[in-house]
Amino acid sequence: MNNLVELENVSVSFVKKKGLFGKPDRVAALSEVNFRLAPSEVVALVGESGCGKTTLARVVTGLQKPTSGMVRYKGKDIWRLSKKEFLEYRRDVQLMMQDSYAALNPMRSVEQSLIPPLLRHNIAKNHRSAREKVVELLESVGLTPGEQFLGKYPHQLSGGQRQRVCLARAISIDPKVIVADEPVSAVDVSLRLSILNLMSRLNKERGIAFIYITHDLSTARYIANHGRMVVMYLGRVVQTGNVHDLLANPTHPYLRALLSAVPVPDPEISRKKRMVQLRSMDMPNPTNPPSGCSFHPRCPIAIDKCAQVVPELRVLNGSEVACHLAEEGTKWSLVDHYQQS
Repeated sequence: MNNLVELENVSVSFVKKKGLFGKPDRVAALSEVNFRLAPSEVVALVGESGCGKTTLARVVTGLQKPTSGMVRYKGKDIWRLSKKEFLEYRRDVQLMMQDSYAALNPMRSVEQSLIPPLLRHNIAKNHRSAREKVVELLESVGLTPGEQFLGKYPHQLSGGQRQRVCLARAISIDPKVIVADEPVSAVDVSLRLSILNLMSRLNKERGIAFIYITHDLSTARYIANHGRMVVMYLGRVVQTGNVHDLLANPTHPYLRALLSAVPVPDPEISRKKRMVQLRSMDMPNPTNPPSGCSFHPRCPIAIDKCAQVVPELRVLNGSEVACHLAEEGTKWSLVDHYQQS
């Protein structure tokens, strides 16, 4: 099946100025990233804060032009599309932001926020049919009865309700892809599962592909239960593959470190659990990234080659991993090795 979205060797750099006379620094947010998304697929994008997840989301949605590399939608470079094709692309690829309050205009009611896209894209013929469509959308995302929410403003809604309104707005124009950037991080724990279930239902019923961005491995595993996981570190993809395979047999030391830090509710298992001992808890400065593998200053099993050669993504046991020592991770437990060293 052809991919909907493809990123080929995409890099994004930002210039950080130092006062009036200081020499500006160049910060690499993404470095040679390759990414693909098939129709109706769910991909969980995970990593620490500052690893480039949001920048990748902006690239996919056409809000950020890459410094180098190519972004394709349905096989075409999005920055070479005609005006008509680009409008179709912007309609098909929607962004769901982390801060639902900032995503909604505080001066507009729910009705005023959701009706204009329907009229602009000719999904509704007039204001009356658009209003009926909005009620239907609100009820489809669990805001019932929909009529009661039409006149409400963002400050009158809870965090979970605002996020559902954002999701209703995203699906209102029948998108093919929704990029959800930390959609449940600002929502009460009791409501997170309902929003994740809602996204899963939209994926199954409407065939919408999702890119789910998070730093929470538990929600990533839940939402991408039948999909893939992409692990990023300091602007690079370090491992990608089936979510269950990656979590059961992680071969990159960074992913193993992430998994070892996840709390376990069972006290018996928790007492036996061994933490990965990193060389450093601090991420390198993105204005002066380390040579070779970007994780080697923190990796407890790094060798000289790791500091000299950038590892490329390669297939290993059904997943893709960027690590010189990935084969070693399939032979022995890195967690046990860390504990002994």
